[in-house]
Amino acid sequence: MPSTPCRQYRCPNIVKRKDKGYCDDHADQRSNWTKRPDRSGSTTKRGYGHAWRKLRTQVLERDGHLCVACQQAGRFVPATDVDHILNKASGGGDELTNLQSLCRKCHKLKTQTESTGLSLFMPHWMPEIPSAIIVFGPPGSGKSRWAEENAAEDVKIVDLDYIIADHCGKPLYVTTEKDRQSGIAERNKMLLKCAASNTPCIIVLTGTKKAQREWWVSRIRPKDVVIMQTSVADCAKRILNDDRRPEVMRHRMIDAAYDWEHDEG
Repeated sequence: MPSTPCRQYRCPNIVKRKDKGYCDDHADQRSNWTKRPDRSGSTTKRGYGHAWRKLRTQVLERDGHLCVACQQAGRFVPATDVDHILNKASGGGDELTNLQSLCRKCHKLKTQTESTGLSLFMPHWMPEIPSAIIVFGPPGSGKSRWAEENAAEDVKIVDLDYIIADHCGKPLYVTTEKDRQSGIAERNKMLLKCAASNTPCIIVLTGTKKAQREWWVSRIRPKDVVIMQTSVADCAKRILNDDRRPEVMRHRMIDAAYDWEHDEG
């Protein structure tokens, strides 16, 4: 690979042509370069070293090397990337239930929408809603049914799965990544309206990790918190018997139910 002097004025460093003319000290001058904190340091330092590559292979094999988001929409597109469903900036980890295989188009769309305010899965700017009740539980635990059975006439139910379906005009659980991001934005708008008017509401959330549940409670400061006590076996049975859930998602939802972090004691 031919080497040339760095294009920055008076810089003595020699660079490879593949570096687009600028050395690492002047990388911000390269075209399409963005100085994001999560891109500083080596891939290993950022958590994408050998262990991540093994995990990435495992996730792709689990998902049949197909884009999960496209499959939900009835399309079969080869997966190129492995994505954190809840990104690291919002507290997501490398557990298998927080990873999914996506095509480059879906991954790019998800990354772009996550950087906008109303599309954050855990909106750090959300004000308190003291009249709210938050219902947490794994997939298949009956959160939505509990909300429907316990909501008074003037209580608004904020349930992401139903919001996505209503907002996008599609059957429940049959959505694309674009639909999901649009639904998250719509849910956050609904929460903002509830906060502004102090409207009584029941917020349905999974809250896989205890830390995530604590975050939502500290942010919303609801009047009450309900945690579904449905057994994992019952969750799995409900998921398998629910024809509304696409086949490709059922086993992932069951895995998520098993990985749901219960409170100690």
